[in-house]
Amino acid sequence: MTGRSLSHIGVEELTRVGVWRFVTCTSPDEIAVVPVRSLPVRSLRGRVAASRITLANGERLVGVIGNLDLKRPDLNEHFLTLSVFDRSGRPFHLARYHDPDAISNGPVALAAALGLRLSDVFPITFDVSHLVKAPPGSTVGRIHAEPSRRLRRTEVIALAVP
Repeated sequence: MTGRSLSHIGVEELTRVGVWRFVTCTSPDEIAVVPVRSLPVRSLRGRVAASRITLANGERLVGVIGNLDLKRPDLNEHFLTLSVFDRSGRPFHLARYHDPDAISNGPVALAAALGLRLSDVFPITFDVSHLVKAPPGSTVGRIHAEPSRRLRRTEVIALAVP
C-alpha cells in the first residue's frame, strides 16, 4: 500500500480512520502513513492516533498524537507528540521542551496560533481509548505546557535511545 503524506490528509479523514501507520516515503521531508483498518489496535508503536482533544477552556479540536507509550505513561510527559488542528483545519506541530524548535513551536506559540491565552489551552486532555485496547488509564492523558520536571539532555537521550 502506498503511503500518503500526513500533511495532505484532511481533518475529517484523519479522525474517521483514527489510527495511521507510518510507512517508508520516497521524500525525506515528508511523513507517510497508511490507514489502520482493524480497530481498536493493541499498540501505537509506529502509529499515530487522530482524535478529539480538549483544551483547558473546554474547546474541542482535533489532534494527532504520537509516541504514546502505553506501558510507561511516565515517558509521555517528555516524548508524546501532538499536532493540533485549528478551527480552519491547519495543523500546528507542538514542539516539546527538548526539541530544537521549542521556542518557535512550543506551548506559547500554540496558544498564539489559536488566538488564546496559554491558560486557555493547557492542560490539553485526550482520550484515545476508543482506538486502542490497552490497560485502563494508559490511553487518556493531560498535556501540560511544562513538564513536572525537565529532563537533562543526557536523560532525554538515555530514555529515547534504549
